[in-house]
Order: sequence, then C-alpha cells, then structure tokens
Amino acid sequence: MTTFKEIYKRIYAAWLGKNIGIRLGAPIESWSGPEVRKCYQPITDYLTDYSQFAADDDANGPLFFADVMKYHSVDDVTAQDMANNLLNVVPYEKGFFWWGGKGISTEHTAWLNLINHIDAPLSGSSKQNSRAVSEQIGGQIFSDCWGYLALDKPEIAVSLAKKMSSVTHDLDGIEGGKFVAVCISLAWHIQDARELITTALKYLNQNSNYTKLIREMLDFYLQYPNEPEKCLAYIEDRHSYDNYEGLCHILPNTAIMLYGMLYGNNEFDRTMQLIAEAGRDTDCNLGNVGSILAMMVGLENIDEKWIKPMNDTLLCSSSIGSKNITTISKSAYHFATLACKLHGISYPSETIGKHTTDFSLPYATNGFKIETNRYHACNLRVQQNQLKVCLDDILPNQEFKIYKHCYYRPQDVYDCRYEPEFSAIIEPGDIIRCSLDNPESLPIDTAIYVKGYSGKIYHGEFTQDLNLEYQPNTNDIPYLEYGLLIQNQNRIQRNYFAVNTFEVIKQPSYVIDFSSLSVEDWGYDIGLKQHYGISGLRLNRGNATIQQNQFLLDAQSELNFSGPDVSVHHMSLLWIPQNNIHIHMCYQWNGCYDYKSIEVENQSVYLTINLNRNITRKLITCMNEEVKMLALNYDQQAVYINGQKFELNLTLVPSSVAILNETKTAIQLISCRIEGK
Repeated sequence: MTTFKEIYKRIYAAWLGKNIGIRLGAPIESWSGPEVRKCYQPITDYLTDYSQFAADDDANGPLFFADVMKYHSVDDVTAQDMANNLLNVVPYEKGFFWWGGKGISTEHTAWLNLINHIDAPLSGSSKQNSRAVSEQIGGQIFSDCWGYLALDKPEIAVSLAKKMSSVTHDLDGIEGGKFVAVCISLAWHIQDARELITTALKYLNQNSNYTKLIREMLDFYLQYPNEPEKCLAYIEDRHSYDNYEGLCHILPNTAIMLYGMLYGNNEFDRTMQLIAEAGRDTDCNLGNVGSILAMMVGLENIDEKWIKPMNDTLLCSSSIGSKNITTISKSAYHFATLACKLHGISYPSETIGKHTTDFSLPYATNGFKIETNRYHACNLRVQQNQLKVCLDDILPNQEFKIYKHCYYRPQDVYDCRYEPEFSAIIEPGDIIRCSLDNPESLPIDTAIYVKGYSGKIYHGEFTQDLNLEYQPNTNDIPYLEYGLLIQNQNRIQRNYFAVNTFEVIKQPSYVIDFSSLSVEDWGYDIGLKQHYGISGLRLNRGNATIQQNQFLLDAQSELNFSGPDVSVHHMSLLWIPQNNIHIHMCYQWNGCYDYKSIEVENQSVYLTINLNRNITRKLITCMNEEVKMLALNYDQQAVYINGQKFELNLTLVPSSVAILNETKTAIQLISCRIEGK
C-alpha cells in the first residue's frame, strides 16, 4: 500500500459499502427476521426510494470520530483525546446518536458521564454504567474508520478501535469495535470472508463472550456449510434479543453479521441479502459488513444499482452545520489523507478555503444532478476524471441546469430522525469557478448560477468560454443550490460536453438579518419529539424562535453558521440590550468545546478561549453602559464594543462562527455581519 490514489480508491469502496448497508437496512431497522421475510423476501435491491437520505448515526460516528487523528499519532492518542473530540462534534442532546436517556442509551449515558467530568475510559465502563448498557451495539457500528486509517496494519486498527470504543462501551462492546476495524484492515489483502474472520480472532480477547460467539458460528458453519436456513434458525433460537440484557445487545447482531459473511459466498449482493432478511439492527449490521465486504471485493464487484441512487451525497448531523453537507467521495478522500498522514505516505496538500471537485473515481458525481424534461433528455456520467454531460436530445432554445445542493430544507430530505441541520456551503462573496471541456464544439452558452432561498435564480454572464467565474452577492440566503445554466440555440443529439472541475473559494461577505430567516419544521426525531430549526443556522443546543419579526435565542442555546474553512477577518453582532446578559460572539468555532469568543457578561467583556472545557478569560474592559454591539477586526487587531475600539492580539484558523447565549432568559438577536478570507 504505497500510493495515495490506491488508498483513496480502496477506502472509497469500503465507505460506499458502509453507506449502501445503512441505506438498505434503514427501512427495516428493529424488525424481526420473520417480519422482514414475511414482507420483503427476497431482498435484492433498496426497499425505499429515499431520494435524499438523511443523517444516520452509523455514518456520523466514523466520519467525525476519525477527526481526532488530525492532531495525534497512533502512539500518543488517548481515549480521553477521543472523548474530547466526541464532545466537540456531537450536538448537545440533538441528532447524531439516539438520545434515549441515561441507563438506556449507551452513547447518551457515556456522553452525560463525560459532560460531568467522568473521563474516558471510565465514561464507558461497565463499572460506571452496568454491563447491560456497556455491551450494546454502538461499540462496533462506529469503528469502520479505524480500519480505514490503519490500512493493512491490523495492530493499529485494534489500538485505535479499543481506545474509541472504551469512551462509550466496555467488555464485548469493545471487542466488537476491535473486530470490525481489524476485519477491514485485514481485507486489504485477505479475499475470503471465513479466513478474514478466523484471522481477526487472533486480535481479540480470547476469553470474551464475543470471541466465543465467533468460534461457535465458525463451528456451526463447518458442520453445515450449505445450510444457511439452519444457521439462521439456530441464531434466532440461541441468540435472540430475549437472551441478552439491554435494548440492542451487540452479540445477537454480531451473530447475524457472521452468518451473512460465512454464507454469502464472498459476494457482496448475496451477503447483503442474507443480513437484511435476518432483521434486527439491520442498518448497523449491513453497514459494518458492507464496509468489510466492499474493502475485500473492491469497487469493481459492487453492482451500480447500489451506488447510483446515492449520487455520491452524504448528509450528517454533527455540531457544525457546514460540515453536515458532504459527499461519499470527499469524506473518503478525508479518510485517505488521515491514513497517509499516520503512515508517512505522501498525499496531496489541501488548500484551506478552497473546495475543488474530484471526478477521478467511478460514480463520484460530487452530488451534481442534471435537470431533464420532455424537451431535453440528458445524463451525467463520471468518466476519465470528468463529469460527462451526455446530451441525448436537446431541442432548440432550451435552458437547463447541472446543479448541486449547497443547503437542504426539510422538504429536500427523506427521514430526519437524527435532526440534520445545515449551514449553506456557498455564501455571498464566495468565488465559484468552473472549467469545461467542449471537444465537439457544441453550440452552447453556459453561466454559473446560485438559487436563493426564495427560489430566485442569480447567475453570471452566459458565454462560450470554457473557464467560468461568478461571485454571487445577493443576500437571498441561505443559497439552496449552485451549478451551471446551459442554453442552446440549435438542436443537439447524441453528443456531450464535460465539466473538468468546480472550485469554490471561500471568502464570504454578508449580513444576516435574523428576523428575516425562516422557521423550518424537521418533523419528529428518533424519540418522536417535534424538531424545528432556523434556515441557514445549526442550532447546536437549545432552541430559537421567530415571533412578530423578532428572533429570540433561548436561554442556554447555541447556534453556528458559515465555514468551516473560513478565516473570519471581520465579524459584528448586534442585539437588543437587556439586564444580566451573558453572550459569546465566537469568531473561531471548531466545536462545542473548542472555540475563541468575545464574551459579554453584564457590562464586562472578555477574550475567552475554551479548549476541551478548559476555559481561560482575559478581561478586555468593563463598560459603564449595557453592551449591545460587538465587532471584531482582525486586520486592525481590535475589537469594537458599542463602537469603542480596544486593541487585542488575535490569531485565526479556518473555522465556523457561533453565538452562545448563557443568559438565564432568551435574547433578541438583530443582525450579524461576516467577512472571511
């Protein structure tokens, strides 16, 4: 494993497999095997047309937990480092996990421990939480990333998975995390599922119930290698949920994973069918095994029926709204760079503030779609490092678009149980560039455009140039989509042009009028609680409302927007003054417990840094009046308080921005100005 390109492609395949499994299993999650088979057998394709699949805990965990390795090596990273990262990326009892309550939901219980300074690994221990809680399924469903980052070094996969799993789990919960990560690592070279399982055993606690279950399943398979129905009946009898404590124990689900891997004939489709039809925690089981199998068999052995419906799009529900819109290929690229960093392998440098599409992998559309109707039939294909626009038949004087969502509303997303909320990834002031290839010299005019929240289209000049640039400045925010408008004067049949790259240079410059934003109804979360959001904002904690043209941020509430790859050089915040106010204007916000802010507490103003809940405050001034306005000017190295200038020593790194209300009552926000570079 020597080149970035090879690593990127293999991780991309595995991550696709993970998300295929999640999407396939989601509609039947928690169904019993007999219930699934009664309704759906045989399962040979997706059960639900999700259109745009929303956030899921199974994808959130691997994607965001891996971020800890940006700052650590394999040897120096600790369980508490991983716990600190978890606290930063997980919203406050919103989305990401199932927040089922202390002593019921494993992740919720561990999170409460961490919040109350019960550090890892005690936070996830059976001593602290009980065996029933600590051995639930989460230890393994979030562990795929450690297999990706370990590459073909299973000992590294074991080390990382053990540390992360111990933050929230214990005993067999940890063994499950190790097993999944090791299997993925071994799958770089081992091409047989039974050999993979047998080899993975060597890296587990030999006295654990998890290991005993693996041996039991291997023995059963050797005795009945051609009788999957007998094996499934055995599992449903001997390893039903009724035989284990808790709501979703790891072992019954592991038995199903092993069953699929052993009887699936090393075939992706067959393995996924067996596991889906077995029921129980289907999205988790299918996601883990999909990840393992895809790493083992490679992208070329996964049918495109599984890949194309996802359109290379991934939505998440982390604490940072602008990170919740990504793609499968981009996140695989992120995993690959982390893996190369850990192993000392060279990888492409990423330019901060610059977002460039990568069409080098099959099906990596980067989330772009094409508009079609009865007068223009066309398709998108990823070929030869390009997004190929195949024009089957375009009648004269038609206008159509190639587009990508840069923000999602509730009506754009299917199933919002895990409370996704987003910040737009394109903002006023950003520069959008596009490079085209028109080898057939088709008579087309193109322009870059954005769609405002009102639905109105804003675009640059139409041109036949192959290199386009547009800088939107309308305040019709958040922008919903961006892409290309295409006009043709003559009929075009059976021909094509191609997009080489889309590039976004982040330098936002705009003002948010909070009262002009919209309340968005996201429906019921996984706990059947009604969930509302505000357009363009990620309510990371608490709530906000808009009443009678007044934007009210509730007590003990937090919101964030913009970024995450923006250095904010100018930021200002205006609100209605009130007694006993306590508010933070976070000009650098990297997560719930990693931020720099200008903090106002009554009439005192501080420069505040929160790093992993270690808070330092430096007094800037005590005002003799109520504070109602803050402004930061990085170029001047100054902050303005009610218009009065105070010089500071400021440092910036690319991030989001946020507003925190620690007042005991709601506060009325008026406006916020952002200028970034």
